[in-house]
Amino acid sequence: MTRRIATQAGRPDIPITVGCSGRSTREVIAEAKTAKEAGADFALVLVPSYFHFAMNKDSIVAFFEEAADASPIPILIYNYPSVVAGLDVDSEMLDRLAKHRNIVGVKLTCGGIAKVSRIAATYSPDKFSALAGQSDWLVPALSVGSTGAITGIANLYPKTCIQIYNLFVAGKVKEATALQLELAKMEWGFAKGGINGTKWVVARLRGYPQESCHCRRPYPKYDNATQQEWIVGVVGALEATERSIAKGST
Repeated sequence: MTRRIATQAGRPDIPITVGCSGRSTREVIAEAKTAKEAGADFALVLVPSYFHFAMNKDSIVAFFEEAADASPIPILIYNYPSVVAGLDVDSEMLDRLAKHRNIVGVKLTCGGIAKVSRIAATYSPDKFSALAGQSDWLVPALSVGSTGAITGIANLYPKTCIQIYNLFVAGKVKEATALQLELAKMEWGFAKGGINGTKWVVARLRGYPQESCHCRRPYPKYDNATQQEWIVGVVGALEATERSIAKGST
């Protein structure tokens, strides 16, 4: 569907990355093959964590290597310890995996800016890229060699995210930093609000039906009025900035 919509919008060239995670290597490979058939260009892959107690460094590296061997599309490592029982793909593991011909980068939702600098010091971006996993540290990441960010915030405030990147690469670091600080304050709403708070406030700000914003059970509803008022104030604070950015500037 994403590929079809991009084509209808006149942008068939936009690269599409699809989350391809599962509880086993076999599941992940099957997901990657399905993603390829659907028109995806890259697979974003988490470490399987159901049996996290058995996953040592060698088994994590072997998982990514085996998945990459069989995947018909290049793999991006998704390092997000908070959702995989604390399993972290550290710098040594990333260095080993970066040498695989079908592993092209990593999304660092661990916030590991030191990993960005170590990767940038060793590999050119066309070989292996380090991407920030949140937009609230986009400028710091770019300053030590990141190629950008994969961030949920861009779904709500795309112009702001793109403007920060464009300002930085144009050498306007002071302006990029000022906008980064605005975005960082807003992103705390997503971080503290969680998935249910994020979905609720996006529905509120964009006029989507409220019944469409609830997470699958047993994830609780975001229905506390005090919390709702707080998150609208924090996240909505960037609305004026987003509207002020001209379309041509992004």
